[in-house]
This record gives sequence, structure tokens and C-alpha cells, in this order.
Amino acid sequence: MTTKRDRQQQKKRVRHQERQKKARTIRNNTKRRTRMGGTPEKASRWPVGPCYVSTHWHEADAEEIHAIMVRKTDDGVHAAAIFEINKLEGIQSVSCQVGIDANALQREIGKRSEPHGMYIQDAKMIAQIIRDAKEHTLNQGHTLPSKMS
Repeated sequence: MTTKRDRQQQKKRVRHQERQKKARTIRNNTKRRTRMGGTPEKASRWPVGPCYVSTHWHEADAEEIHAIMVRKTDDGVHAAAIFEINKLEGIQSVSCQVGIDANALQREIGKRSEPHGMYIQDAKMIAQIIRDAKEHTLNQGHTLPSKMS
């Protein structure tokens, strides 16, 4: 028969093992992402995947739009460059996520799809939207986000 103290120690051991397992999983995922191209420079050589833009990007009254350039490996690892564009002022921010899976990519798209939604667009069109926004930003006398310099 086990005592109360033995049960408490066993419970403590199990919690400790669960924490260790979780930490190990996080470390392994980080190593895998780094191995799979954990830098934007490496990811820029990956094949282009599906790219996304706000559904209202072409409307004259649309002020805020989002564009997402995606690169993808054969193993299903993604890299996403996310642009927030204000049509009046140009590019507001850029963020890059490398080594994410398809679920994480869908979460990023979902965050930016309110209230207008996003749809898949040709990568050349997305690149042109970004180039135009960059040119507009500079023409308006604004500075580009640090990640675009």
C-alpha cells in the first residue's frame, strides 16, 4: 500500500517528466526549423508557394491591405513574409516567419483576413503590389520598415 507521501512524490515525478518532455519537444522543433532553413536568406531560395492578398486590395477605398509571400519546401516547411500596407502611406510593417508548418501559416492568414478576407493570388502579382507599395512609401517621404532596407 502506498502512502500519501509516496503518491505525492510520484505525482511530482510525473509532472517533472511531462515538463522535460515538453521542453525537449520545443528544443527539437527549434533545431528542426533551423536545420530546415531557419533564416530568411536560406528560405529565399525555396520554391514559391501559394501567396495571399486581401480580397479588397484593388478597391479605391481600401486603406489597409495585407500581402503574404510564401515559400515552401518539399517537406512542408513554410516561410512567410507578411506585409501590412496602407494605401495612403505605403508599407507599414513587414514580418518574416521561417520554419513554420501549414497550420501556423493558416493561423497567420486567418489573423489578417478580418473583416475582408484573403485569397490566393499569383506570386508575380503580389510582388508587383509590394514593389508599388515600396515605391509609394518612398515617394511620400516615409521610411521603409527596417526589414525592407
